[in-house]
Amino acid sequence: MSTDAFTERLGTIKTDFIQGDDGRDLIIGRHGRDVLLGEGGDDRIEAGHGNDILAGGAGNDMLYGGKGRDTYQWNFTEIQPGDRDTLFDDRGSRLQLDDDLLAQLLLDGKPLDSLKSRKVVGDTIDADNSIAWQNGSLLIDLDGNGQFDPTTDTQIEIVGNATRLTFAASSDLLILG
Repeated sequence: MSTDAFTERLGTIKTDFIQGDDGRDLIIGRHGRDVLLGEGGDDRIEAGHGNDILAGGAGNDMLYGGKGRDTYQWNFTEIQPGDRDTLFDDRGSRLQLDDDLLAQLLLDGKPLDSLKSRKVVGDTIDADNSIAWQNGSLLIDLDGNGQFDPTTDTQIEIVGNATRLTFAASSDLLILG
């Protein structure tokens, strides 16, 4: 992350909607079922208590879930080649990819949006798998060339005790387990 100063945006003990901008934001949600959006820039988002929604947007973001079952969101239009987000959370939290990402990413040779049952995400990126779970990180092969390159693809590092990642087709969510 850059050493430039953060713009601080604080929530309340109630439910908040806090949106950053294209700069470096420090967004702290505190209590409640907050929606916390970083937008562009290298952001730090801290959810606090509650079942929150966090989305860093473009950039290398640090996302802290806190207590509760949180949902982390990524959009195809905001993911940039070389992005590396770090997510601090444990089992039970969910990663939500937008419809465009679900249509583009493959698991066992099929787009995620076409799967009808739960599937554990494997540890290999190849022609049939454009996402992989390796050493606590979700790797996304953005350019679809069948291999992961940190300069052209995206990585989401999960810091916590999750040991697997499962795609739940019924809800279109990746679930930390």
